Amino acid sequence: MNQTQTNTNLALKKLKGIKPRGIKVDTCSSTNKKLLDIGVEVIDIFSKDSQFHIADRDDNADEYYYKSLTEFLDDKIKFNFKESDLEFFIYANCNQDYSSAEYGLMGMFSGWLLSTLTKRNKQKNKPTTFYINGRGMTFNHLFLRANEIDELIVDNFRGDYLCNRLGHIDGNVDLAAIINCSANKNLGEYFCSVRGKGNALIVANSYSKTICWGVSSHYGKTNKVFFINLKGDQIGDCSCFPDGTVDLCIEYNVQRENMGAGGIEATKPYKNNHSKKLFPQLGDYAQILSESDDKNQKINIIKQIYNLMR
Repeated sequence: MNQTQTNTNLALKKLKGIKPRGIKVDTCSSTNKKLLDIGVEVIDIFSKDSQFHIADRDDNADEYYYKSLTEFLDDKIKFNFKESDLEFFIYANCNQDYSSAEYGLMGMFSGWLLSTLTKRNKQKNKPTTFYINGRGMTFNHLFLRANEIDELIVDNFRGDYLCNRLGHIDGNVDLAAIINCSANKNLGEYFCSVRGKGNALIVANSYSKTICWGVSSHYGKTNKVFFINLKGDQIGDCSCFPDGTVDLCIEYNVQRENMGAGGIEATKPYKNNHSKKLFPQLGDYAQILSESDDKNQKINIIKQIYNLMR
């Protein structure tokens, strides 16, 4: 058995016991196998470096490893892949006993896949709407550093550092929605920070100690932020600092356990009591997002929220 076959078999073993809806291990495509095999190679090459700790907030190390990994993937993945391949890759890497470094690498890999898919689709004048339901599974660092996003909806995932740094460093995000998710530490950190440009961020029915710290910080710009049915110590704190902007922020039923936390200083802020009077439909939307199993219905609700205050 050659090394490629060995790596692929090791990757496929990770799927044992994980059978999300629509995923069949015994019928995975050659593209699925290629991505899993490259994932094993990424862990083998990069996680051995003792300096790699993506959660330690070392910005210099973060940028070094991000560039190193993206250069590796740019060179390695010249072949085409589609939304279903990205979905398969994510499910394959859920509920694993990865170290923090290994999860960080797989999170960056998922972010690179989404960004690359979006860029390739744009070259064909094709929009990319990517919805994925984690069904309560764990994927720490999911979509870390995805910096080119048309429409992303992340539903019902568990884990730390979910969807951190979307649109970070000169990125572009039209719509990112994080719904029905929970994290122990933080979620949605540094959205469109460091000159990133975002149109809309929606976070609903979610819990974390820290939610959306540093939105549009360091010269970033986000047009609209919607916080709906959230609970955490700090929600939207340290956003727009320094010299970033959020034009509109609507908070609906946001519960801050740290009463000293301030939230986003938007140009047009709408806080809980005011929002409930002006946008009573947000309560109904949140309930549908929580209870529905209909993917298309959820996407439609997200787009209705997105279109508020156009």
